Amino acid sequence: MTKIERRKPSVPERVFRLATTIALALTGAACSPGGGSYDTSHHSNPAIVTSGSHIENYADYSYRKISEVKVGDTIIITAVVNKRVGHRLSADSIGQTEPGREVKVKAVVDHDNYRWVSVDDNGDLYWFAAYDFGNGAEHAEFPETRIIREAAAAANNQQLAESVQATQSATSNESSHNPESNSNQKTVITNGLNIRSCPSTACAQVGQYNFGDTFVATGKTESAEGYIWIEVNNGTWVASGLGNERWVK
Repeated sequence: MTKIERRKPSVPERVFRLATTIALALTGAACSPGGGSYDTSHHSNPAIVTSGSHIENYADYSYRKISEVKVGDTIIITAVVNKRVGHRLSADSIGQTEPGREVKVKAVVDHDNYRWVSVDDNGDLYWFAAYDFGNGAEHAEFPETRIIREAAAAANNQQLAESVQATQSATSNESSHNPESNSNQKTVITNGLNIRSCPSTACAQVGQYNFGDTFVATGKTESAEGYIWIEVNNGTWVASGLGNERWVK
């Protein structure tokens, strides 16, 4: 039986429900109204990329967008943007923000088609554009948004890993009882062959095959990053080789 690497030990639905409960509790702490925006060429896209029947995007769930930021809110910077002395593009830049910094919002102003926020970053006071009214891009998020996003990603990865495990078990049984299924059956001839959600090393790793493991391929292949990728019949992908080296036969 192939060992599947699991990123989170808990059941996906429980993870997501717990995160949503926490997020809804956090969103109850509303402060006085305001507004802001960001000015930069760097954009952080928080969309979750998934496939099949998994969670498609955490935007489907209840969370506050950074365009709703208010004075008194705590937000997390998600991109490298200019730190300015004032709430406009012409204001002097005094450096750049650091993604991951948790800051307190002191003021909010709409100007130059951006929503600017003045923040206290552990004693460092500056303005940055948190939201772009032109294209809807965000450079910060609320803590509860991050909780929902990370929980959705964890739930999706665990669901996909469980799907891989179930498919491997079914493939093993089918191969022993149905000779016709052997036409697309592949055998792994190395240890630690990563199973990924799409044909790229940048895609999520959802498990591993080891020497002697078998799987049924769809017949579809892709060449990317120097690897030859094979699609497994459960929608995942494995790299079959690099150059003259082969890991699957």
